[in-house]
Amino acid sequence: MNETFIINTLPVAKGRPRCTRQGRAYTPTKTRNAEEEFKTILSTKWKHGALENPIMLSVVFYVPMPKSWSKSKKLRMLGEPCAKRPDLDNYIKLIMDAMNGICYKDDGQVWAVTMSKQYSNTPKIEVQIMDYDY
Repeated sequence: MNETFIINTLPVAKGRPRCTRQGRAYTPTKTRNAEEEFKTILSTKWKHGALENPIMLSVVFYVPMPKSWSKSKKLRMLGEPCAKRPDLDNYIKLIMDAMNGICYKDDGQVWAVTMSKQYSNTPKIEVQIMDYDY
């Protein structure tokens, strides 16, 4: 199986776990909310159930351009690679965790990932899932 879908939401990087003064770890609210939003949207688009075979992912994060940029710079940078923070690996962590139990049983099934982030006027996430069928 090979399926591509687009999630029309602002890409959010997974935040590091935080600790209370009592030593309990918790997930930051922004991360938790973004993961829940992604899961909700994903569950309406993904109709195949949780796959059990090895999975290959290809993900493109379309991130907004800084508001401080001029119109000409925004036009010039449209579709160009984004080499700024947040880090690409933090974006993919949130996506892979959110896909657990929806697209695959566990993110340990993912054996290969291609990912990129580029500037766009419309923030979104494009996900391609390829199921390795033995």
